[in-house]
Amino acid sequence: MRSIRSGFKKPWTTSALLAAFCLFSSAAQAEKADRDKPIYLDSDSAVTDDAKQISTFTGKVVLTQGTLVIRAD
Repeated sequence: MRSIRSGFKKPWTTSALLAAFCLFSSAAQAEKADRDKPIYLDSDSAVTDDAKQISTFTGKVVLTQGTLVIRAD
């Protein structure tokens, strides 16, 4: 039977990486109550096509809904 070895030299490295992934993944979650809150969108400019129901936001764009904040260029 073959033994499988990880590429990490020290056993604590695997645990540290796992803990880091868990820590950062929980920081990216929004509250469940946020889905009921209004959405605010701020941008430098916007172009809206009502016929196609498409809006394009350009410049510094910030979308906020409750505790969720998304920033984009």
